[in-house]
Amino acid sequence: MDGLVLVNFELHEEIGEECDATQSASLMLYAGVPTAELQSMLAAVFGITQASSIAAIQVQPDGHIVPLSYLSARPDAFASVDKYQTLQLMIVRSPMDTLLAHRPDSSHASTSAKQASTVGDLIPGSRPSLQIQTVDLAGAGAARDALFELLVSLTAPPVPLVNAAEQIALRARIESDDREVNQWYNEYRADGDMLALVRRLIAAANNDLNSMPPPSLELTLARIWILKEMSLLTQEECLALQDLARDQDSLIATVFIIYGGADVDEGVLASKLLDAINKNQVVESDSERDRQRLLQFRLQIVRDLNDAELLDDAEAEFVEAAIASHRPFIEDAFAEFAVSGDSGRLARAITGELNSNEVGGDSDRIQSTDWLLSRLADTHGLSDHWVRSLKALIGNRDEVALAAIDLFNQDCDWNELIDTLDRLLAYRAGEQKTAAGRTPLNAVNNGTVRMLSSSERRHLCQLADDLLKENLVDDSHWASLKALILRKDPVIEAAYSLYSNVNDWNEFADTSLRLACRSHQGPAHVADSVSYTDVLYALVASGAVPADGARRIVQAADAQDDTVAGVVGQYQADGNRTKLSENLIQLAKSI
Repeated sequence: MDGLVLVNFELHEEIGEECDATQSASLMLYAGVPTAELQSMLAAVFGITQASSIAAIQVQPDGHIVPLSYLSARPDAFASVDKYQTLQLMIVRSPMDTLLAHRPDSSHASTSAKQASTVGDLIPGSRPSLQIQTVDLAGAGAARDALFELLVSLTAPPVPLVNAAEQIALRARIESDDREVNQWYNEYRADGDMLALVRRLIAAANNDLNSMPPPSLELTLARIWILKEMSLLTQEECLALQDLARDQDSLIATVFIIYGGADVDEGVLASKLLDAINKNQVVESDSERDRQRLLQFRLQIVRDLNDAELLDDAEAEFVEAAIASHRPFIEDAFAEFAVSGDSGRLARAITGELNSNEVGGDSDRIQSTDWLLSRLADTHGLSDHWVRSLKALIGNRDEVALAAIDLFNQDCDWNELIDTLDRLLAYRAGEQKTAAGRTPLNAVNNGTVRMLSSSERRHLCQLADDLLKENLVDDSHWASLKALILRKDPVIEAAYSLYSNVNDWNEFADTSLRLACRSHQGPAHVADSVSYTDVLYALVASGAVPADGARRIVQAADAQDDTVAGVVGQYQADGNRTKLSENLIQLAKSI
């Protein structure tokens, strides 16, 4: 089959002074196979109990060290038909082992143990790279510039020696001309021990990252919002960063640990946060590309099996759905196929599983439909709520929904399918109208509730501000609405979708006020539904508290200041938002 290449592997083990053993095996690999999957396959073939101990490969006869991630991405470069005949596995048997012991005696390797030529030589148990461009620090000029050059080398592809979080911590130390780092650099100038320098740098980075916990989510969101109010971030950047913070993104947390202190300029913090956005976009793009490559490869195998009549049409359709939903039996079948390369065996494994689950039955019909709806959401921008509503109908064996799916399987008309399902949702929602005759908010927009884009969410924030300016909501209700928008509440987004279609300002204002009031169910619930930072947002928006004052309050809260903690604790106990507002205004002046 296209895309598969045969690669030869070898494991050499020293048993005694005069005796050793070598195992050989060949695997069928495809571009984009996940590194963890490759480790598992090699461990299974060679009987290695801990797959993660397979750290890299050594190309014979040249002796180059190559990371598994590079082999995963480009197995064709190491196919058995090329000049490379075998790839020797490099094993790290314990955390204290180093790849230095496995370094090939090659003309490409450095003759000095202190001028390491491979990443594997630098750190015990590290992931090795193809080559690392060592920097002659002795002739590089100032310590700061030389250390920056070294940092670039340590973070260079294809496999960085330091991760993104460690890079942020090290860069902060170098930028501040850290005395300890400069001392290590001077010691390196004296003894030339690159290994010791790099170990110290990475240990220092991890010590910085572990020395203090990241701020709470509430404080992180507030700091980001205040940066926007200080015109250091745009609304879109603010929303993107808050989304990453809610997803517990490690880079955002690292930036706040390193640059979030009271003595750091807010402009620097904003700049570092924007750098984190860019890094995340690159990582997400690479990960998504790898996932799509793997998905398309497996779907092509299924099509090939179908063309070869090893799978019939119904079986192929079900397998495609199972691949997309990562069913365990599919993962196992393809893992075995990667080892054996036997397409007939793969087909038998799949059909055996399908027969045991009665393919073609109602449950499989629903399983296939679940996958189809997920595809619709991914390719046509439909919301999770839309998908969940239809899955509920299909789970209840709604004949209209199932008939629409069956028709689509015949004509493959995406637009007709979406239109039919939209009408069905609107009809079912109409059957459940409230006693007052209002259509539920989750049935707006002809039954389709789409996820809002960044520009739409920005417009929704502006509409909330307009409600406050026109005195249609007070400060506390405005704070509640902004909190709902930032949390991507599906009901407020549905209300916006309805407003976009019918342009009824009064209806939107009425709906927004009802949503804001819904969170005010008495003092016992106020502090749970509206945090003190939401109230602080409202005070900044109304001009009662300057953005810089809000920043000082949030930083003091992050530092567990007793005065701020007392104000917040009182609000959480009594829910008195008026008193909280007064206290926050005073804090902004005094803190």
